Amino acid sequence: MVTEPERSVRGPLLLLVVWLAGVVVATSVGVLAVRLVAEQVGDPAVPPLSASAAAAAPTPGRSATGPAGSTAPSVTADPSRPAAAGTAAFRSPGGTVGLQCTGTTAQLLYATPADGYALDERSVSGSGVEVRFEGRGTRVRMELSCADGTPRLVDVRTDDRSGGDD
Repeated sequence: MVTEPERSVRGPLLLLVVWLAGVVVATSVGVLAVRLVAEQVGDPAVPPLSASAAAAAPTPGRSATGPAGSTAPSVTADPSRPAAAGTAAFRSPGGTVGLQCTGTTAQLLYATPADGYALDERSVSGSGVEVRFEGRGTRVRMELSCADGTPRLVDVRTDDRSGGDD
Protein backbone atom coordinates (compact mmCIF):
# COMPACT_ATOMS: atom_id res chain seq x y z
CA MET A 1 0.00 0.00 0.00
CA VAL A 2 1.26 3.47 -0.94
CA THR A 3 1.10 6.15 1.70
CA GLU A 4 0.22 9.79 1.04
CA PRO A 5 3.83 11.14 1.51
CA GLU A 6 5.14 8.57 -1.02
CA ARG A 7 2.53 9.69 -3.59
CA SER A 8 3.46 13.34 -3.17
CA VAL A 9 7.13 12.49 -3.91
CA ARG A 10 6.47 10.15 -6.89
CA GLY A 11 4.70 12.78 -9.04
CA PRO A 12 7.49 15.38 -9.06
CA LEU A 13 10.15 12.65 -9.26
CA LEU A 14 8.50 11.11 -12.32
CA LEU A 15 8.18 14.55 -13.90
CA LEU A 16 11.91 15.19 -13.27
CA VAL A 17 12.90 11.86 -14.85
CA VAL A 18 10.77 12.53 -17.96
CA TRP A 19 12.19 16.06 -18.26
CA LEU A 20 15.80 14.79 -17.98
CA ALA A 21 15.14 12.14 -20.64
CA GLY A 22 13.82 14.87 -22.95
CA VAL A 23 16.89 17.02 -22.35
CA VAL A 24 19.22 14.10 -23.15
CA VAL A 25 17.36 13.29 -26.39
CA ALA A 26 17.24 16.94 -27.52
CA THR A 27 20.94 17.48 -26.76
CA SER A 28 21.93 14.29 -28.59
CA VAL A 29 19.96 15.31 -31.68
CA GLY A 30 21.56 18.78 -31.60
CA VAL A 31 25.10 17.42 -31.30
CA LEU A 32 24.48 14.96 -34.15
CA ALA A 33 23.12 17.73 -36.38
CA VAL A 34 26.13 19.98 -35.70
CA ARG A 35 28.55 17.13 -36.48
CA LEU A 36 26.82 16.36 -39.78
CA VAL A 37 26.91 20.00 -40.87
CA ALA A 38 30.54 20.44 -39.74
CA GLU A 39 31.64 17.41 -41.78
CA GLN A 40 30.16 18.91 -44.94
CA VAL A 41 31.45 22.48 -44.55
CA GLY A 42 34.72 21.92 -42.68
CA ASP A 43 38.17 22.19 -44.26
CA PRO A 44 39.79 18.94 -45.33
CA ALA A 45 42.39 17.66 -42.91
CA VAL A 46 45.96 18.34 -43.93
CA PRO A 47 48.54 15.92 -42.55
CA PRO A 48 51.29 17.27 -40.25
CA LEU A 49 54.50 18.59 -41.77
CA SER A 50 57.51 16.25 -41.64
CA ALA A 51 60.91 17.60 -40.57
CA SER A 52 62.34 17.36 -44.10
CA ALA A 53 59.30 19.05 -45.62
CA ALA A 54 59.44 21.83 -43.03
CA ALA A 55 62.74 23.04 -44.43
CA ALA A 56 61.25 23.25 -47.95
CA ALA A 57 57.85 24.69 -46.93
CA PRO A 58 57.03 28.40 -47.25
CA THR A 59 58.08 30.36 -44.19
CA PRO A 60 55.14 31.74 -42.19
CA GLY A 61 54.98 35.50 -42.52
CA ARG A 62 57.06 35.56 -45.70
CA SER A 63 55.58 38.14 -48.00
CA ALA A 64 55.13 37.54 -51.72
CA THR A 65 53.90 39.97 -54.31
CA GLY A 66 53.02 39.79 -57.98
CA PRO A 67 55.15 40.83 -60.94
CA ALA A 68 56.37 44.40 -61.39
CA GLY A 69 53.64 46.80 -62.45
CA SER A 70 50.77 44.73 -60.98
CA THR A 71 48.49 45.94 -58.25
CA ALA A 72 49.46 43.05 -56.01
CA PRO A 73 48.60 43.08 -52.31
CA SER A 74 50.73 41.31 -49.77
CA VAL A 75 50.23 37.54 -49.65
CA THR A 76 51.76 35.34 -46.98
CA ALA A 77 52.10 31.66 -46.30
CA ASP A 78 49.36 30.78 -43.84
CA PRO A 79 50.88 29.58 -40.52
CA SER A 80 47.48 28.55 -39.12
CA ARG A 81 47.25 25.63 -41.53
CA PRO A 82 49.86 22.88 -41.30
CA ALA A 83 51.47 21.86 -44.59
CA ALA A 84 52.60 18.46 -45.83
CA ALA A 85 55.31 17.82 -48.40
CA GLY A 86 54.11 19.38 -51.65
CA THR A 87 51.36 21.27 -49.83
CA ALA A 88 51.14 24.98 -49.02
CA ALA A 89 48.56 27.55 -48.00
CA PHE A 90 48.63 31.14 -49.23
CA ARG A 91 46.63 33.98 -47.66
CA SER A 92 45.50 37.15 -49.43
CA PRO A 93 43.09 39.91 -48.43
CA GLY A 94 40.34 37.96 -50.26
CA GLY A 95 40.93 34.58 -48.66
CA THR A 96 43.16 31.55 -48.18
CA VAL A 97 44.04 28.96 -50.83
CA GLY A 98 45.53 25.53 -50.16
CA LEU A 99 47.43 23.80 -52.95
CA GLN A 100 48.95 20.33 -53.16
CA CYS A 101 51.52 19.46 -55.82
CA THR A 102 52.56 16.08 -57.16
CA GLY A 103 55.38 16.81 -59.60
CA THR A 104 53.88 19.52 -61.79
CA THR A 105 50.24 18.49 -61.21
CA ALA A 106 48.25 20.89 -59.03
CA GLN A 107 45.33 19.93 -56.80
CA LEU A 108 43.27 22.67 -55.16
CA LEU A 109 42.69 21.56 -51.56
CA TYR A 110 40.54 24.50 -50.47
CA ALA A 111 39.68 28.10 -51.21
CA THR A 112 38.32 29.81 -48.10
CA PRO A 113 37.04 33.39 -48.45
CA ALA A 114 38.02 36.01 -45.86
CA ASP A 115 35.28 37.86 -43.94
CA GLY A 116 33.33 40.05 -46.34
CA TYR A 117 34.43 38.07 -49.42
CA ALA A 118 32.90 35.19 -51.39
CA LEU A 119 34.48 32.63 -53.68
CA ASP A 120 33.78 33.98 -57.16
CA GLU A 121 35.54 31.45 -59.39
CA ARG A 122 38.13 28.70 -59.31
CA SER A 123 39.82 26.73 -62.05
CA VAL A 124 42.46 24.02 -62.12
CA SER A 125 44.34 23.12 -65.29
CA GLY A 126 47.34 20.79 -65.08
CA SER A 127 50.02 22.60 -63.12
CA GLY A 128 48.07 25.84 -62.61
CA VAL A 129 45.27 27.03 -60.33
CA GLU A 130 43.39 30.33 -60.43
CA VAL A 131 41.06 31.42 -57.63
CA ARG A 132 39.01 34.61 -57.46
CA PHE A 133 37.47 36.09 -54.33
CA GLU A 134 34.98 38.95 -54.61
CA GLY A 135 33.80 41.35 -51.95
CA ARG A 136 34.16 44.79 -50.39
CA GLY A 137 34.05 46.36 -53.85
CA THR A 138 37.09 44.41 -55.09
CA ARG A 139 38.05 41.16 -56.74
CA VAL A 140 41.21 39.38 -55.62
CA ARG A 141 42.69 36.96 -58.16
CA MET A 142 45.34 34.45 -57.09
CA GLU A 143 47.33 32.34 -59.57
CA LEU A 144 49.33 29.41 -58.23
CA SER A 145 51.34 26.64 -59.88
CA CYS A 146 53.47 23.60 -59.15
CA ALA A 147 57.16 23.29 -59.96
CA ASP A 148 59.04 20.13 -58.98
CA GLY A 149 56.33 19.22 -56.47
CA THR A 150 56.44 22.61 -54.74
CA PRO A 151 53.45 25.00 -54.65
CA ARG A 152 54.31 28.48 -55.88
CA LEU A 153 52.43 31.77 -55.88
CA VAL A 154 52.63 33.07 -59.46
CA ASP A 155 50.54 36.24 -59.23
CA VAL A 156 47.98 37.98 -57.06
CA ARG A 157 46.00 41.02 -58.14
CA THR A 158 43.33 43.18 -56.61
CA ASP A 159 40.97 44.84 -59.08
CA ASP A 160 38.04 47.18 -58.66
CA ARG A 161 34.86 45.16 -59.44
CA SER A 162 33.58 47.90 -61.73
CA GLY A 163 36.72 47.47 -63.86
CA GLY A 164 35.39 44.29 -65.49
CA ASP A 165 37.15 40.99 -66.08
CA ASP A 166 40.91 40.77 -66.56
